Amino acid sequence: MKTIELNLLGKAANKKKQRKLKFSIIFLYIAIWYFSIFILINIYETNSYMFSRYKNETDKISSELASTRSKLARIQFLYNKYKKIKLKENTYIESLYRPGKWLNKMISISKAIPDNITLDKLSVNPNATSIKDEKIILSGTVAIGEGINSLKQLNSFENNLKSNISLMKDFTKVEIKENEIITKDNRSIMSFSVGIF
Repeated sequence: MKTIELNLLGKAANKKKQRKLKFSIIFLYIAIWYFSIFILINIYETNSYMFSRYKNETDKISSELASTRSKLARIQFLYNKYKKIKLKENTYIESLYRPGKWLNKMISISKAIPDNITLDKLSVNPNATSIKDEKIILSGTVAIGEGINSLKQLNSFENNLKSNISLMKDFTKVEIKENEIITKDNRSIMSFSVGIF
């Protein structure tokens, strides 16, 4: 027996179904479109954030490199200067401690001694490395008596040493380090020490 299908709703039901289907497709299309835009915006913002972080880091590294380069250049400059000074220092020390050089220094010191001064001791400090260290220490006495101004004699000795160009060529200053009146062989004398730096 053959079945016969009757469409009682007619064309109106078909149109309703088509409208529903069309609405669903448009809604789905709009939803996909909005979702795609949302994803693209998120990707853009993430990339922008990552780019800004990366740029900040690269800028920081660049500034550190620039700072390090200037420090390295300064260290290199100071090291080269140090090498030159060290080379000159070795030459200076070699020439300073030659016997002939010291003979001239001793002659210069002996010429600077006034009549009423006696030198008892001369010490050389070979380990003097700074300008604050004495290279030579002279110790002695000044006679005290009528018509003798012991302090004037001591100051005269200091000035004679300072004004001696041959002596001071290798030194920077002369300084009276100490002086005091003492008794020796029942007579008063002034003992002193002078540093040559």
